[in-house]
Amino acid sequence: MGNWNVPGLTDLYTNFLTYLKARDDDAVRINDTRVTDATNLPSYAKRWNNTTQTFQNWWSSTWSNLILGIVGGGTGASTATDARTNLDVYSKAEADAAFVTALTTAENDISSNVNLSSAGTFYNGPSVSLSAGTWLVTGSVLLYTEVAAAGATAKLCSGATVYANAQHYPGVIYAIHPVALCALITLGTTSTVKISVASTNANAFMILSAPSVYSTENKASYLRAVKIA
Repeated sequence: MGNWNVPGLTDLYTNFLTYLKARDDDAVRINDTRVTDATNLPSYAKRWNNTTQTFQNWWSSTWSNLILGIVGGGTGASTATDARTNLDVYSKAEADAAFVTALTTAENDISSNVNLSSAGTFYNGPSVSLSAGTWLVTGSVLLYTEVAAAGATAKLCSGATVYANAQHYPGVIYAIHPVALCALITLGTTSTVKISVASTNANAFMILSAPSVYSTENKASYLRAVKIA
């Protein structure tokens, strides 16, 4: 490649264009290392090192890697760790640790039937204790009645705060019917969240623990919660 000390005033005219062409080739290729190194380069000359895939700077007879700033499309760093810091991005390991986390869950079901013995009084069904945060809570109570004209109201609540409610009017006797409730709940402190049910008639409804009055299997009336934030 080119000798950057030529052409000079003492060089022959017949060599002048050849010398300039060699220097032009160096410049347009950014002194690409796939071509023979140029000689007598001035300080701060630049080259593309194809082996290391880096731009380099010439100073004191040594090529050193250039660090490209973010504003110039680079990372402003010479290591992957520093580049991630400058660009504010996760490594794969950090991303795995941040996004692959165990879910916090809670669930409960009643183990025995609850008789709604007084009209207009809320009786508690399943309940869960949830820590501060945002939870997706789903649940259901299985209601049984032998009074056709009776009705019931179910609410998903924590203390005086009601997150969801539903009403049930079966219209027939010996009715067994699930009442489902769901809510996105944000708690400031650890709280008990429950499903409570009230009847329009005394002794008209029961909250069933099992799928029917003849079964011993529980989980017919339940609450399940998943913490999402």
